[in-house]
Amino acid sequence: MFESSIEGFELEIRGGILTGAGKGCPGVLTVPPGVRIIRGGAFEKCKTLRKVFLPPGVRAIEDSAFEGCSLLEEAVIPESVTKLGRRVFYGCKRLRRTNIPRSVAEIRPDTFRGCGSLTEISFAGGLTSIGEAAFESCGSLAELTLPEGLQEIGEKAFKNCCSLKEANLPESVAEIGNDAFLDCKALKKVVVPGGVKTGCDAFRNVPGVPFELFIENGDLLGYNGKCPEEIVIPDTVREIKKCAFGWTEIKEIFVPETVTGIEDGAFLPYYVNHMVTNSVTAERYARNEDIRVTAPPKRARKTEQAGSEV
Repeated sequence: MFESSIEGFELEIRGGILTGAGKGCPGVLTVPPGVRIIRGGAFEKCKTLRKVFLPPGVRAIEDSAFEGCSLLEEAVIPESVTKLGRRVFYGCKRLRRTNIPRSVAEIRPDTFRGCGSLTEISFAGGLTSIGEAAFESCGSLAELTLPEGLQEIGEKAFKNCCSLKEANLPESVAEIGNDAFLDCKALKKVVVPGGVKTGCDAFRNVPGVPFELFIENGDLLGYNGKCPEEIVIPDTVREIKKCAFGWTEIKEIFVPETVTGIEDGAFLPYYVNHMVTNSVTAERYARNEDIRVTAPPKRARKTEQAGSEV
């Protein structure tokens, strides 16, 4: 069944399911009443679409429904929607504002990823989880207040939101995934409730949280906070994992003799100026990577940085 929309375009609607436009793509999309589901990929890469108006009664917007609509500026999601699929607005580079209604409990992975112009998003409450990379690289988002009732922030959820200056997380949050706020380098004010399970590199390169090494069962996996120029690795560490300090500029790092393993890529040669160590493994690694290495003074150094043992 075909029903007409404005601007002379025909929408493909069958049994309350909107599957796309029959010919071309409108600049303004007004979805008619009676539509319950917008099928996955219905308007994917519609290069002329600027605005979307969805009627009450729409229950689901499926995967990639508006992915890659590079001119889309605004999308108002009605309260009737209970499901937002993956990548619904992925890569909508001009999307400036949108909303998450109370009826939506989960934002799935990559839903708003790469929406570089997004400056405003309102949460009505009812949200319990934000999926992996849901808002990754939303580079214009400056302020974030997440609703009470939210329990989980997934991996890379707000990674590389480079303009984010303030983030308020509710007391209900129980878990923050790996890399959740990685490289949010402007984030100077962040409120994190006590007792939250925080993943590796969740706040890496974020100046608004204290620097802390992330250590798990003797493995140094990464860190949270803004990395200082000088680092002392505690003697509880046995192995330094890949990318633990990759792309991190370090003036001097002390590696204790307890370290017996360092994976490739744990440090990058042009980012580490000097390694001080009495570990045979660390010395060998440093020489292989052209990192300047010296032995520590005879008097043992005290551990200066704390690590969070999980």
